[in-house]
Amino acid sequence: MTSFVRDQQSNWRKSNCRQSPASEGELLDPERAVGHLASKNRARIISAFDFTIDGAPASIEPLLQEQRFQGLKVTGAVSSLLGQEGIYAQGLWYDNKGRFDWVWAHIDNVLKLEVRHDTRFRGGAQCIWMTTSVGEYAMGFPHKSYTKFWNTALAFFGAPSIGPLLQDDYRPDWWPAQSSGLWPGLLRPGEEQCVLTWEEELRQMTERLSVEAGANTIDLGCSSAHGSSGQPGQPAHNLRQLRPWNLAFDGGIKAKRKEPYDEVTSTDPNTSSGSKGRKRKLTGRARA
Repeated sequence: MTSFVRDQQSNWRKSNCRQSPASEGELLDPERAVGHLASKNRARIISAFDFTIDGAPASIEPLLQEQRFQGLKVTGAVSSLLGQEGIYAQGLWYDNKGRFDWVWAHIDNVLKLEVRHDTRFRGGAQCIWMTTSVGEYAMGFPHKSYTKFWNTALAFFGAPSIGPLLQDDYRPDWWPAQSSGLWPGLLRPGEEQCVLTWEEELRQMTERLSVEAGANTIDLGCSSAHGSSGQPGQPAHNLRQLRPWNLAFDGGIKAKRKEPYDEVTSTDPNTSSGSKGRKRKLTGRARA
């Protein structure tokens, strides 16, 4: 990245907030790491979103049958599904500062809204997905002011609501064991904390994206509003961990970027809440 581009990135990120969102086309940290491979069909998550027409909140339910979204705009908190940041982002924990890169973004070219069992999000959990000219978004939770409108869309598709995962439970099946060290809750008996090295994570991401770029079609397990043709399964992991930067989720103002971390601090379930357990430095290939 040139110094000019780096300065531009720094400037808009400092002022990024819900009232001053970035363009959908801005790259997130994991996308920037893989370069041109992330230029098309970016896999992302969006939460705290609302849909508007002419600046006013609008129900999308009347538009879903014909899938015509002229004039529809979306604003929300956007993160990438790539890499270990993408694994962590699926918890929808926007108050966990520095664990994954996200920005407030504005989208004005919605092409499709549908319900899927897409393994890229929580191992194939049923979820509404939005397709735009830039990427595909797993739809998390709406902004609190948009909840009633969003509930009508969920009812149309017969889809469940999506919310943050509980952080004091055991690691879910879809969360890969090779990234168990990122799980903030309890590990399974006999399980060790593992995090992929940067080199291995980047290799997996580029390998996966290269295969997808060369494929003529990609089966995403799409379903209609009345049923699903796919089944939940193991997620396709493109794992990495980058320098995190974070935004204050309630105010939307960017905080200082933290230094990269190569240690994982765990909370020992046998100690009192909030106490820190043993730190384990992970420098080699993680064990699944």
